[in-house]
Amino acid sequence: VEKERRSVELTLKVDGVVLRVVEGNEDMYAAIDVVFDKMVRQIHKYKTRIARRIKSGSFQTQLATESPESEEVFEVVRRKKFAPRPMDVEEAILQMNLVGHDFFVFLNSETEAISVVYKRKHGTYGLIEPEM
Repeated sequence: VEKERRSVELTLKVDGVVLRVVEGNEDMYAAIDVVFDKMVRQIHKYKTRIARRIKSGSFQTQLATESPESEEVFEVVRRKKFAPRPMDVEEAILQMNLVGHDFFVFLNSETEAISVVYKRKHGTYGLIEPEM
């Protein structure tokens, strides 16, 4: 709950795929209904995609039939290496704000794992931690 706005987040992990829906509304029950409907559509889309892959035989046959022009190319234009320093979440947020970035990768001194803090909408912060 943020001020007068309620936010509902629903995340499902299915066979290594993450399905996620976020919806905000002034009425919590309306937000839940919308999130539920969106998640049902995502599940249906995922099941349809899997069924098509199974029906076609394998992933390799799909790759062989596609033309090279239809493939999307992801080009890495910059690569950066750094040695993460151990720090707590609050210090990582301060460091992120000092460098003026939207996210910051650091070694979490509490969990001893690589974590990411990031800026969310409306000025709040998020933390991404690996599952152990």
